[in-house]
Amino acid sequence: MIAFAPWTPAGPRGLTVPATAQLPTAQPPRLTRRGRQVRALLLAGVAAAVLVLLAPAVARAVGNLGSGTPLPASAPASVVVRPGDSLWSIATRIGPGHDPRAVVAYLSEHNHLHGATLYAGQRLLVAQTAR
Repeated sequence: MIAFAPWTPAGPRGLTVPATAQLPTAQPPRLTRRGRQVRALLLAGVAAAVLVLLAPAVARAVGNLGSGTPLPASAPASVVVRPGDSLWSIATRIGPGHDPRAVVAYLSEHNHLHGATLYAGQRLLVAQTAR
């Protein structure tokens, strides 16, 4: 009968590596000063590219903030309040498809309303002075 020795990994020149040997752990790469500068420039370039791509959308959004009325061009010049009307119902009636909150704010500001109280027969100005 032939007896074999237990297998152990052999190192260089036939040396055996002890089973308790620890492999070195991977360390993150260390950047030099120049490497940090290159990384900062790359990040700045990416940020600039994002700003250039988003600039038109931001400009449109900011431009729409001060565009005057949130109402369509077909809105009437004035509205007479009917019994049971509220600013919200009037806003949805004269500005379908538009944000009623913006229309309510426009009506309140344009007609110098200090609350939500409306009276039947009251006339609310809708059209802005310069369209």
